[in-house]
Amino acid sequence: MAQHPTIKERYRDPKTFVTTLVVAELNARSDWEIEFTNDLRARYEQYGAQMMLSDLQQTQLDRIATH
Repeated sequence: MAQHPTIKERYRDPKTFVTTLVVAELNARSDWEIEFTNDLRARYEQYGAQMMLSDLQQTQLDRIATH
């Protein structure tokens, strides 16, 4: 089974991920969105730029950040 890309692999600068996450946290409305962004935050604090992020997680993060 192939591994998901890391934040470091997905983003040229990990600060871009953090910015997207902050915007998503501010936009999160449903319990699911709040739990999702909280989980991403906790994982990023634990693993930093080595955190893996699936395509689906990336899509959901972008959706929350842009609505």
